[in-house]
Amino acid sequence: MCADMGVDLRVHVRLHTDSTAAKGIVTRKGVGKVRHLHTPLLWVQDKVANGDLSVHKTPGPTNAADLGTKFVTAEDIARHMATLGFESH
Repeated sequence: MCADMGVDLRVHVRLHTDSTAAKGIVTRKGVGKVRHLHTPLLWVQDKVANGDLSVHKTPGPTNAADLGTKFVTAEDIARHMATLGFESH
């Protein structure tokens, strides 16, 4: 998808998540005890193992992805929007 948008992925990518379970899944090899996992998604494990991307725990209050996934206060919305480079006038 990034190549389609002209983004060069020969740089190191940092993946941020507030999910300990997701971090655990992508940093191990194979499905483990996870059920109902779409196995083609395991390519991420190879990217982590090869060092193409790294996974970092990001606390919920600083995770801008919360904007689209859960209730956040107006203050949190403003902070996340500023972090993402949006301006409010």
